[in-house]
Amino acid sequence: MLADQEWKIAINTEGRAYLLFNLAEDPAEQFNLAGLSEYREIEDRLRLRILERIASSHVDEG
Repeated sequence: MLADQEWKIAINTEGRAYLLFNLAEDPAEQFNLAGLSEYREIEDRLRLRILERIASSHVDEG
């Protein structure tokens, strides 16, 4: 999961978003926007941030 001042996203083990909330407009998280085409760009940007953090946190054991 990743949250900033405007958005909150959660992805599954396959890297697909299953939760996406606009916290600025929906602070109670009532409307899940994940999978809606009009939010695809935001979803992709946030998902990439999560995957980059995961990749950078792995220690090279080689």
